Amino acid sequence: MAAIAPSGEAALSNTVDVASRIDIPDASAFFDLERVASEIAFHATAWLPTTNVEMPSYRTALQLPDDLLFASDALTSSLHALHAASPHATRWRLDAFILADTQYSPCCVDEVAAEHFAANLLVHFGRSCLSRASHLPVVYAFGRWPLDVDDLVHRLEVLVASLPVNEDGTRVLVVYDVTYLHAMPAVRSLLPTATAARIVWADVALADGVTGRGYERTYLPRDTMTDTWPVVLVGPAGPFVDHASLSHALHPVWHYDPASKTWASPRSAMTRRYVAMQKARDADVIGVVVGTLGVANYIDTIAAVKRLIRASGKKYYTFVLGKLNVPKLANFMDIDCFVLVSCPESSLIESKEFYRPVVTPFELTMALDMSSEWTGDYKLAFSDVLPHMAAVTAAADAESPADRANAEPYFSLVTGELRTRSTLTNNAEVHAAIKDLVVRDAAAAMQVAMAASPAAQRLATREWTGLDTSVAREDKSLELVQGRFGNAARYEGEDGTSSK
Repeated sequence: MAAIAPSGEAALSNTVDVASRIDIPDASAFFDLERVASEIAFHATAWLPTTNVEMPSYRTALQLPDDLLFASDALTSSLHALHAASPHATRWRLDAFILADTQYSPCCVDEVAAEHFAANLLVHFGRSCLSRASHLPVVYAFGRWPLDVDDLVHRLEVLVASLPVNEDGTRVLVVYDVTYLHAMPAVRSLLPTATAARIVWADVALADGVTGRGYERTYLPRDTMTDTWPVVLVGPAGPFVDHASLSHALHPVWHYDPASKTWASPRSAMTRRYVAMQKARDADVIGVVVGTLGVANYIDTIAAVKRLIRASGKKYYTFVLGKLNVPKLANFMDIDCFVLVSCPESSLIESKEFYRPVVTPFELTMALDMSSEWTGDYKLAFSDVLPHMAAVTAAADAESPADRANAEPYFSLVTGELRTRSTLTNNAEVHAAIKDLVVRDAAAAMQVAMAASPAAQRLATREWTGLDTSVAREDKSLELVQGRFGNAARYEGEDGTSSK
């Protein structure tokens, strides 16, 4: 007889599908593990005075994306060998271990998983969004992904030659993925002087120029760049290109993929993001999805999003769901729109399979800002969004209830109808109103709750609202009745057999 449920043995031999897998014959050279070991020693030396244990263990978590997990054993062995051969081996032990999975996007530092295993430091391998961690020391090992330097130099020469004369100051901005940081010095050295003079690099360098503070990308001030400046994105298609192309949507954008050596203009996602923004404006109930637990300022951003929603007269619920997928969000049918608080690269959800739009904090701010128009300028970093969000919230709080009630309706580009602004009550006010009641009639109390709660209003419109509580308790049957025999595949009596 076949088993009703699987035994679970298939999970032991299951393979992980990855988009691509790079050949790494020498993991130590590919990730420059000598530098990584030196930075680990830098942090461990600063940590030693905080412990009184003789020969303490410095626990180091190694975080790798799925497409690099095959190299985890070689990385761990090499790091232990480098430490054993260093003079630090007599002062502290290196205890390196692999984080087999991440709770959120692999480009972000998973501090929570590392701290579950009492890690003192985390080493992040592969591409990164460079979002600063909250408090755990982090060492980055981007890797040396292959890049045809001569081909990229030729592409840049052709682009610069097509630009108008340099009298107007037009230059080319080059933004590269961190996995190609190692190749940029070679690219610069091969560029002709005239070409190099008209190229500006969005460089990735040590934060504040100091070892141990991570990396950051430096841009020119926006007011020094005109919309005529072309922007070249060097990296694989995916979150990096989506984020960078939106951030420079007002510029001509070119994408160079080092793997395929293709040169093309990426398809702009601005129209799709604008549609999602309009749906967020029409939403009455908004779900705040926590998409990170490690990026700096994420707590402040979540609090600011809630204040903005509350000040705009809308309702919010908070969700901590880990990695997002369609079934998770489909469980909450009463949510009109979700806002994802995550790192800049993983907050852009483009999948059409989601039943409700998923927007960024910037898009939600623009949607609820009735007094300004969107110029096309797009921001994703928390530090860029928080000031605008605070200003919109302050303006909404300054409105009196009478002003909000008498506000003119706005035209919805989604439904093609005039809509009035939401005036829903938040949870704290609903609970306060219920506590102030002297309940003499359960039905009257329910009417008060329904008037203040959109969830109760939606529940009342459903065909099935749960078990019927209006039946008197004394009329309910307490007689024990024998149930059915069998299992979900076949109960006795379903195939014509007699039931016991």
